[in-house]
Amino acid sequence: MMSADRAERLRRWHDAAVAGSQRDEAIVVEVLGLTLVVPPGVYPPNPLGLAEIVAQEVTSGDRVLDMGTGSGVNGLVAAAAGTSSVLM
Repeated sequence: MMSADRAERLRRWHDAAVAGSQRDEAIVVEVLGLTLVVPPGVYPPNPLGLAEIVAQEVTSGDRVLDMGTGSGVNGLVAAAAGTSSVLM
């Protein structure tokens, strides 16, 4: 079980991360040759490179679900890789 102190520290970290990612205007993001306009309130692509992993792992005929991940970049990358079906 997590201590109350640890839970509070995680809550503060989470709140700070969410507040730091909020913006009032759309941003333009380049990912793997795709140009995305990400509106306020939508989580932008993660700089840790999940889209790159998706591009390497999906193959023709795969079915991909990109749900609740923000901008939809992972589904777009999967579609560009030739998957047979992408649900977003």
